[in-house]
Amino acid sequence: MDEQQQDEPDAVEHATPRWVKGFIATGVIVALVVVVLVLLGDDHGPGRHDLGSGPSPVVPLRS
Repeated sequence: MDEQQQDEPDAVEHATPRWVKGFIATGVIVALVVVVLVLLGDDHGPGRHDLGSGPSPVVPLRS
């Protein structure tokens, strides 16, 4: 029986590290959030945080 146990690969040696699983899970969650935001198309972006007073005035640069 000892011979059979020595021939079997140790599952712990070949397991994916916990930090790799964490990075993969985080990446999947971020990707899903991005997909949901794009599909909703709720005008997400820098313009959403504008004060709503129209376009910013153009200030000429002095040379």
